[in-house]
Amino acid sequence: MTPAKWLPVGESAVLIQFGNDISDELADRVQRACQALTDSPVVGVVDLVPAYASLLVAFDPETLDGEALKRAVSRADREDAVFHPAPPVVWEIPVIYGGALGPDLESAARALSLTPEEVVRLHTGETYRVHALGYAPGFPYLGVLPDALRLPRRADPRDKVPAGSVAMADRQTGIFPVSRPSGWHLLGWTPVRLFRRDSKNPFVLAPSDRVCFKAVSSADDWTDRAIAKNKGERRSFVGAGARTLDPAGPALLRVKDPGHRTLVQDLGRTGYSRYGMPVGGAMDADALQIANLLAGNERGAAALESVWEGPTLEALRECWIGIAGAATLPRKNGKIVPNPGRVRLEKGDVLRVGRVVHGLHVYVAVSGGIAAERFLGSAATYVPAQVGGIGGNVIRRGAVLSKGTSRWNPPRAEGPLPGALREPASNEPVLRALPGPHAQLFRKPAMKALFSSRLSFTPRSDRTGLRLSGALLPLRERVSLASFGVVRGALQVPPTGEPILLASDAHAVGGYPIAAVVIQSDLPKLAQIQPGDPFRLQQVTKEEAVAALASRREWLDSVERFASGQGLFAAWSELHDMIALEGTAEASFAGTGVSIRIARSG
Repeated sequence: MTPAKWLPVGESAVLIQFGNDISDELADRVQRACQALTDSPVVGVVDLVPAYASLLVAFDPETLDGEALKRAVSRADREDAVFHPAPPVVWEIPVIYGGALGPDLESAARALSLTPEEVVRLHTGETYRVHALGYAPGFPYLGVLPDALRLPRRADPRDKVPAGSVAMADRQTGIFPVSRPSGWHLLGWTPVRLFRRDSKNPFVLAPSDRVCFKAVSSADDWTDRAIAKNKGERRSFVGAGARTLDPAGPALLRVKDPGHRTLVQDLGRTGYSRYGMPVGGAMDADALQIANLLAGNERGAAALESVWEGPTLEALRECWIGIAGAATLPRKNGKIVPNPGRVRLEKGDVLRVGRVVHGLHVYVAVSGGIAAERFLGSAATYVPAQVGGIGGNVIRRGAVLSKGTSRWNPPRAEGPLPGALREPASNEPVLRALPGPHAQLFRKPAMKALFSSRLSFTPRSDRTGLRLSGALLPLRERVSLASFGVVRGALQVPPTGEPILLASDAHAVGGYPIAAVVIQSDLPKLAQIQPGDPFRLQQVTKEEAVAALASRREWLDSVERFASGQGLFAAWSELHDMIALEGTAEASFAGTGVSIRIARSG
């Protein structure tokens, strides 16, 4: 067997490349390695993303023994290694080809010098293996297409592909279980739902299953269920179950105005990328943790994330609020309160977080967290699949937020986060990055310009990907890569040369080459850069990236010590900042009946 290549993907992941083809042999190698790491976990491994010919391993670089990982993979990657794949199920999927449901059928046929009927005949004439799930929850990467249907991806990806779309690109075909952006060619549509959020087994297909397509004229005679052509036993889903609801505590807040695109988020769901489920969670994980700590919660409790404008909330009972992230001018009953900071609300008080004046994403946490729907153990809202948060969607006006299940320690006093613990704002942020696993495929002058030019994000950016302007990255020559696992922070480059920086809701598997990867410590900065605002990329070493992770952890630990009131530093720091800003400071200490007022003399 050809030795595997180990390609770093930032400081926290490695792409184990067994080849760059689509074949049963490579698929078996990938699944064998994935099974070995699942059955005998390596300390520090966070997630696994199997694809056609590669396995992406996400890990904690501060704890992982890299040699142990290589030994485990090497043991599995032998021809005589024990491998027990589940028996495949063969599925028949009905497809309505062409028309409005398959808008690329005719253009694809022209590009291939075929008729649309010939494209349909070739597409339905094969039985395809499910090589991997990725890109979207339950999305099957199917191969191999007949050579006559091989067509590169679209030069400019669509911003939105409808759920149910059947598409193809290069040597692969697939079905979109939920709506996602994509550069694949849309041939048709199926009524079959491959992602079922209410089922114990949300993902219908599994790697090694087989799929064949059947052309139909309408969906009237078909249910939304794929037809299993054999009697294979459907394997059980290995996970925490699908949807659950937090036990709701007392009602805390009524949403008088939701602000802009306000979602319930936490730190995301890890361990499910192999099913195509994005990690998701807060765009600015640091700000979410700080808001929770200021409210007295655990770091990862469910909180509100808003873009451009925060919500207006009415207290239905006494509670504590933590605010962090983008700079706003929050007002409690019309009076300005600090951001970042914490504030105590009595029943009837109204907190208006307001529009951002610097940054983009603002976070609001409430004591005890927010009772929410959980999917695979996380309350993170993932709108394309309608899971997590409150009904899997944005918060609506009039919604009532109840207390969640977070462990809660009552804060001691209202006030701002000390200046010494705040991240300094910058008019031109610098994001540190490492060269990507495919950096050598790009022209050297273009890569040099990437790390020296002023860049910005375009308005077409969202929680999936941030589109860059200010740098074009042409490839040395046209390449075709078998789709592979990706990570948040990866800078993928479609054929147009205009990079897309993957964000929180990014897919688990992609096919565009990766030029660079923003280091984990700087990902929260992405969430606070407005479209059009300038920033730069700075190339660093892996050692510098790992050191930055340690510094970030120590900083968050300092915020936690302050928020929990450990030591005299905490109370004094709050008062010191207020004195410096306003000349006087007042603080009341919850549960003690004690309040103090200090004025600056002179």
